[in-house]
Amino acid sequence: MNKILGINKKIVLAVGIGVVVIVAAVVYLVIPMPVSEGYTAVNTVTNQFLVGRAYRAPLSRFIELREPFLLQNVADADSNTVTPQLVDLSAESYWLPQSVFINIDNIVSQGAVGDDSLIATKIKEYKAGGAAK
Repeated sequence: MNKILGINKKIVLAVGIGVVVIVAAVVYLVIPMPVSEGYTAVNTVTNQFLVGRAYRAPLSRFIELREPFLLQNVADADSNTVTPQLVDLSAESYWLPQSVFINIDNIVSQGAVGDDSLIATKIKEYKAGGAAK
């Protein structure tokens, strides 16, 4: 009788450990992990320059940009000068995305945005209430 109870305890323990390992693996594969600590700039094959907080789930073919901004050049009609402008896609676009997903095959280049860079300064100004121009 003790041998049967001992085997049953071992089976229950093995099944319990197996369930914990499977749940941990599923959570790891589903929850996206940050690509970098701050903002990431991404240039796509369609020549779009996007900035946001980058996340990527393991085994995923997509990078998720949260707090997305689009960097675009705006030409002044009077002086014909071109100035770069950050457009907050989550507030100033018609479709109001909270995240933008980019297939990694469509990324030409990507890199972390430095804390003292012009883009980081413009994002800080925008979030503080100023215009991001």
